[in-house]
Amino acid sequence: MLCGGLTWVATQTVLTLSGRQRETMEGFISLFAAVALFYVGYWLHTRSEVRRWHQFIQEKVQSGLATHRILGLVGISFFAVYREAFEVVLFYQALWLQNEGQIGPILWGLAAGLALLSVATIAILKLGLKLPLKYFLSATGTLLYIVAFVFAGNGIKELQAA
Repeated sequence: MLCGGLTWVATQTVLTLSGRQRETMEGFISLFAAVALFYVGYWLHTRSEVRRWHQFIQEKVQSGLATHRILGLVGISFFAVYREAFEVVLFYQALWLQNEGQIGPILWGLAAGLALLSVATIAILKLGLKLPLKYFLSATGTLLYIVAFVFAGNGIKELQAA
């Protein structure tokens, strides 16, 4: 999470461009975010079968433990979490650049998302709520596809403007 925060600070520092360079950067960031979201959506759809998902996780953990490569397992865990943090930074960076004059709704959306995530986490961990993983991953993947297409459209628009 700390590395994700540092990534946000780095992108804010790098993206202090103006004029045509800024529009070009916004376009490329939006297109890169679209590709990343499309990939994550595809990845979620392919993992929507609960049995296959559990098997995938078990294989990764067992292969790491069987070879006694704990450091490798730590590295894989770090990069799995950092990849998610990087995608969040990329997602919010694209939103931030596309809606520069309207930051309030983005921050309220972030707060609402964190609140819903907290409620879902408490429901799952404390109350033992079972989510239908197949439908959850499919719905999430579909939403990511929609956002990816919006980002792609905005990215192309920015590149055309540049």
